[in-house]
Amino acid sequence: MGQPSRRGFCATGALGLLALARPWRTTLAAACEAPAALPAAVVAPKTAAQTKARARFATWLAEVATAGAPEVTPLVYAGPLPVPEGGAAPTAVSTAISAEAGLWHLRQGRTAAARAIAARLLRFQQGRRDGVLARSAGAMPERIVLVDGQWRGDDRFLAGDNLAVLALLIALVEVAGEPDLLNAAIGIGTWLVDVMCRGDAHGVWAEPHGAPMAFVTRAGDFGNALDADRAPLWMSALARLGRVTGEAAYCRQAERAGAFYLTGQHAAGGFFDRYEPGWPPEAFDVARWTPAAPGTVRATHALHAALGLVHLGAVDAAQKTLAWVRRDGDGVATWLELDSGRPATIDGDDGGPYDVGATAAFHALAVALGDAAAARTSAAALARWQAADGGFPLAVDAKRRAITAERSASIGLWATADLRTIEVAR
Repeated sequence: MGQPSRRGFCATGALGLLALARPWRTTLAAACEAPAALPAAVVAPKTAAQTKARARFATWLAEVATAGAPEVTPLVYAGPLPVPEGGAAPTAVSTAISAEAGLWHLRQGRTAAARAIAARLLRFQQGRRDGVLARSAGAMPERIVLVDGQWRGDDRFLAGDNLAVLALLIALVEVAGEPDLLNAAIGIGTWLVDVMCRGDAHGVWAEPHGAPMAFVTRAGDFGNALDADRAPLWMSALARLGRVTGEAAYCRQAERAGAFYLTGQHAAGGFFDRYEPGWPPEAFDVARWTPAAPGTVRATHALHAALGLVHLGAVDAAQKTLAWVRRDGDGVATWLELDSGRPATIDGDDGGPYDVGATAAFHALAVALGDAAAARTSAAALARWQAADGGFPLAVDAKRRAITAERSASIGLWATADLRTIEVAR
């Protein structure tokens, strides 16, 4: 039986994997070469304090953020944690945050833990192709929710979340020698290329845009906007899928997506939050890129877009974003002005003087671009903001105190590990 492929997945949806014993790494298409000019990432020496902080977060992740129900363990709960005292237990896990947790474990050398997360996620991959379900075949749901005592995938399938899952699957294939996961990765990649990047074929775009739509529901309804957050952050996973399988279609789509996201960069260096094709949909117009509020964007979105573009080869654009951010001290604000990168407010809400997630994203971008000074100062800020229980708050005030008792698993994962180094490991 031949190697799994995009064409085979489209034809059968159930491919044999015995052929993966052959040297599949040699089947690279010429159009699928990795970016040649990635900067040298900052590699900071490990300190005793960093090791202790990571261990504290690992304990919090296991005891607070990881689902305990056998149907969904070891996936990670969705939403801010912990549950307020006396509140109900969490009833939803996030596929994207779980995938990031898998990458976090892989970064620590815990291959078995990463593999366990991937295996559990794959139990919820949507495989039906009848009727409107064909529009989500191969995709992972946004969340896995507890309904009437049963855990099941919810009704939305997000392109960005699926790219995060794809990044985990491909990292396990490439870095940890887990080729049996390749067929599931092909399912996600094929869904992204043939469905989510073809809004024109489904009547919700006037023309192809290159990047994927935000989401599709189980009922087959599309969210035709294009988000500039998790999708660009993990888009290079689609190119890596192309390099692994030798399927140039995946690489070409990732290249088109990168070109599209670059059209959403403001002249000052930031990125708009999303692109709105309109309804009825209209032909591409750069003016349809939309900020979160007039003149203001969410910092994490802009930083995630830039970080993803680094790994698609758009290093100059990412460096422009890093220089655009104006930090107040060592931290990054929730909202930034598009034309200056300075802290901003939306309807009187500044999100807290220091947004911990935005600071973690800034740190990851600084590491990827080799800016040792920015990486060092942002890492120091994140270390100061880690809570006594090992988790990380959503935001801190001017006195560096957590604004609420809520913690974020995703922020902690990014604050304690460079998840993107897995992307270029060989």
